[in-house]
Amino acid sequence: MLKNEINLTLSSLMKNKKAFKKFYKTGYFSYSKDKPFEGAVAIVNDKAIVSFLQDVDDDSKVIATVAFQDNTTIVIQLNGEEFLRIQFGNLPCRMSSSLESVISDISSVRRHCAEAEERLTSSNPNFIKSIFSKNTPSSDRKLSKEKVRFLLQTTLDKLQETRNLNNHNQVSPKVETTGFDTNITSNIRPSINDKAPEI
Repeated sequence: MLKNEINLTLSSLMKNKKAFKKFYKTGYFSYSKDKPFEGAVAIVNDKAIVSFLQDVDDDSKVIATVAFQDNTTIVIQLNGEEFLRIQFGNLPCRMSSSLESVISDISSVRRHCAEAEERLTSSNPNFIKSIFSKNTPSSDRKLSKEKVRFLLQTTLDKLQETRNLNNHNQVSPKVETTGFDTNITSNIRPSINDKAPEI
């Protein structure tokens, strides 16, 4: 259910030109408030796009994604005590497969989205008007519109791949982190000092 909803959110963001333009200018897009879900999408430090979607009545039911410029994508699902983290691409470090680390990573995604929203709402009153004025020079931004679209599409593609994987694997709190690189699957054994890279 959450996976379908986040797919719809990211797809609509890409298809709606006005929404995409605002997202590109502000680095923030929030999920529709009239549904039983809440979530957001944010550009972080002009090097990654993060998103999350959760049940408004139960914050332990959530899905989060991180798409880096280097084509590494992470999808995290949490449903109470059950979780799944899937990595596509290569990160420079291992990621722990504990429930605590998954909750921490989801909190990090939420924090980045909240910070992007705060920057937007705390801007001067004329900021919204300026969003739709002349374009920002490309030299001022590390991510081009094409790159932002690419990262959003990559996230959608990886969400689809996780759906296919879920049909073969049942989500379990004992699942080890699985890395994917050109469809090669390998188990990564967590260590105490494993940390996800900072965004």
